[in-house]
Amino acid sequence: MLKCPNCKCPTSVVKDSRQKKIADNIYRRRECHKCKHHYTTYEYVDSPSVKIITVDTEYAIFFGKLLEFIKNNNHLIRTM
Repeated sequence: MLKCPNCKCPTSVVKDSRQKKIADNIYRRRECHKCKHHYTTYEYVDSPSVKIITVDTEYAIFFGKLLEFIKNNNHLIRTM
């Protein structure tokens, strides 16, 4: 839960919201409902994680290399 850094109130109002095109993050300017303190939050899109469970060590090494390739070349992967 997001709390005001000044009074720790859990309620706030978004006054301004902008999406940054460079880093795929969202900038929000907030105002505390209780003390009227203004503060800024940044929301980042988190990439989904892949978990691979194997029994054999050879497969684990292969999938580790495959996962590393996907992480380094995610701009080549198209989503439907």
